This record gives sequence, structure tokens and C-alpha cells, in this order.
Amino acid sequence: MPRNRNETESENPIMSRITKLLVERGRTDLELAGFLGVGTGTISHWKYNRRSTYLLYINQICEFLETDPNYLFWGSKNQNDMTGLDPIEEEMIKTYRSMDKERRDCVRNVLKLLSKSHNFEIK
Repeated sequence: MPRNRNETESENPIMSRITKLLVERGRTDLELAGFLGVGTGTISHWKYNRRSTYLLYINQICEFLETDPNYLFWGSKNQNDMTGLDPIEEEMIKTYRSMDKERRDCVRNVLKLLSKSHNFEIK
């Protein structure tokens, strides 16, 4: 509950997503506080944007809410979100992600060589 009329729930997108997931999962602030080992007042401070210490607990919050940081930070459901990609791009990314480190390094090196010959930059 806001302490005064001017104090409203956070416009912070991360806290908005945390709050949304709590509701969707049927969980409470009290349960989250207990899981994190903090008081309910701390959760209230986060919700009303009075503190941002929730960032120190982001991994535990993700565990509790069964989500990942990509969703909390950027709204993407998970690292496998392929929204907006065409089928060829999706397949390339899936293939790349299935490779071991040595093969990924090889792909990056080939892309770097191509970038030099075609005048675009690969970081």
C-alpha cells in the first residue's frame, strides 16, 4: 500500500515483470520474501521504487519465479526466444547453440574473415 497519495507502484519494468509473474504463479510477496530471506518491507520498497537492491537477488528471484533474467531485464521469455527471425535465421542460431566451444570459435573466425572481405564488422 502506498504511504501517501503520490506514491504508486513502480514504473520499473523489471519490478513490473516480477509482480506480474508473482500473480501468474499464484505466489505472494510474503513467499518471495521468505525464499530470499528478506522482510516484506524490502519487497514493498522494491515495488514502490524506493530501493533497487532486488538486483542483488535477481538469480534467486528467477529461481523462485521459474523464469530467467532475459525475461526480467528485457521482456524476452528466454534465451531461445526467436521472435522476429525468419526460419533460416532460427535454424542457424539453433545450430550454432548446439555446437561445442571449438566449433563456435570456428564459426566466429569464418565470420570475421568474411567481414573483412565484405567490409562489415564482427565484434
